Amino acid sequence: MTLVVLLSNHGGEFLETVQEHVPHTRYNFNSPPLRDNLRYIIQLVVDADSPAYCTQHGITRASILLELRSLHFPRSFPIDIMHCVLLNITENLYHLWSRKKLGFEACLPPVENRHLSDASIAIISESLVSARGDIPTYLSRAPRRIDKHFKGYKAVEREAWLKYYGPPLLDQHLGYDYVRNFRQLGRIYSLTTQHEIQAHDIPRLRDLTIDFVREYEMLYYYQEINC
Repeated sequence: MTLVVLLSNHGGEFLETVQEHVPHTRYNFNSPPLRDNLRYIIQLVVDADSPAYCTQHGITRASILLELRSLHFPRSFPIDIMHCVLLNITENLYHLWSRKKLGFEACLPPVENRHLSDASIAIISESLVSARGDIPTYLSRAPRRIDKHFKGYKAVEREAWLKYYGPPLLDQHLGYDYVRNFRQLGRIYSLTTQHEIQAHDIPRLRDLTIDFVREYEMLYYYQEINC
């Protein structure tokens, strides 16, 4: 539970704010807070019927499962690493690198080491296409260009990007700390998706996750500046 709270807190929340670091994780990493009063919050959002509130709380509508009073949100649900990491954090990272996540960055030039230039994205895409014939099919489907198809990547393609293609291709285009943080996410994903997790993996996984979140905050949370 600690893992999913740490990762989910940082996969979907970004300050819409680039030069001054903004602290975010003030809670105890070893016992992060769970979201509580979700039934009440969901009902308030539904009653308000406001797109702004839906966006703020990450709620689109009330599920029929809310009628089952024995269910506890979120303890009654398994950890969904695939959606949390592949379809959330991995996608958000690419949008941060390509300046598509934070609206105010669109009018600013790319920051060296933190952002991918259009030329870098094109080079990475060409590398993926040229390698299509050399990648074994058991690893993944043939890679597609990130500049044209990343938004439509399936989970298996995002997994291959996170574990195999991304780190070496990004190495020449992003700063060392940014690539290292991405590699760490890949190690976390690989550990959590093993067929079997040993007892000695748990402390390592906890430490990897805490290190990832702390570095992620230092790299990506900044104060907005006016264009």
